[in-house]
Amino acid sequence: MAGSISAIFGSTLGSIGQSSAVPHKGIAKDENLYKSKSVAAEKTKNDDQQKRVEELKRIDERVRSHEASHAAAAGGLAQGTSFNMTTGPDGKQYATGGEVRIDISPVSGNPRATIAKMQVVRRAALAPMDPSGQDRAVAATAAATEAQARTELAEALSSQQIERQATAGNERHSLIITAYRKPQTSAQSSFSTVV
Repeated sequence: MAGSISAIFGSTLGSIGQSSAVPHKGIAKDENLYKSKSVAAEKTKNDDQQKRVEELKRIDERVRSHEASHAAAAGGLAQGTSFNMTTGPDGKQYATGGEVRIDISPVSGNPRATIAKMQVVRRAALAPMDPSGQDRAVAATAAATEAQARTELAEALSSQQIERQATAGNERHSLIITAYRKPQTSAQSSFSTVV
């Protein structure tokens, strides 16, 4: 490419009285300037690529740390981690997004277990130092499910308490009726007296 540029300059300079066979000092300067601009452009491109690689490394580290926080806090509720990958200028893959799947369904017929599970889900969702909007939405869903389970538990406990009070009331009623019956005669007594 330098030869073709030199020929263009040479022919241009030749048209104004300079010999194209003998290089002009100005042509050499222009050629070196082009080469230095080309080297500078290549260096800038390499610098930009290196900056992009460094940025991708930081993003990758942050994403992996974020998702690891979720997975660690979720324990057995975590169902796997996946990452969105981006290829950097160096040809390597970097995580630029990710997710941890987690079971947020209530425990059927067991409000106490649902409450405990939703507390774990909420802690897992908010575990990273910088929870995302999606993380906060999962935490809110878990809080709502936990509140519903607390309501169900309170209703169940209230029903059990009413049932126990009714049973206890029936037992007391039974004892009161027994206490007011006619006293038993000695022949009906379970104690015997020998004379």
